[in-house]
Amino acid sequence: MRYSVKFILGIVAFAFSLSAFDATPVLADGHMMVIKERKALMKKVVKATRIIKKYKKGKASDGEAIVAAKALRKAINSSIDKRLYPIGSTRPDVSAKKTRAKANILSEWEAFVEAGKKSVKLATKFIEGAKAGQGQAKFACGGCHKPYRGKKVR
Repeated sequence: MRYSVKFILGIVAFAFSLSAFDATPVLADGHMMVIKERKALMKKVVKATRIIKKYKKGKASDGEAIVAAKALRKAINSSIDKRLYPIGSTRPDVSAKKTRAKANILSEWEAFVEAGKKSVKLATKFIEGAKAGQGQAKFACGGCHKPYRGKKVR
């Protein structure tokens, strides 16, 4: 087979570009995608929690609170997926400005999952109470934040 000079030069240029390529930014970008996914889930949690707080103050209906608690429950269930916490995607491996997730999530995975499951159970009890017309059904969250979430850095 005969190859044109342009084809051979193209192959050589491609091979050279691969050898000069640094894979570190790709890994960082991969972690950034996971971090963005975690942040999106936490935004859903925050939004739902705000509606629940309004409900507790009498400023949201039972229906709104139930929908919010179901969304909260779904987001929490999704957030306790180990694929969202690959090694190197938590503090201190990633800048504190980019993530608040602490590294002990991985070393204490079972406790982290249990804290999430506890919040899911509380949300389920809240939904049941709101459906039963108990106007100020109780719900509290935060079992994950104190041990597994770092302070906000600007």
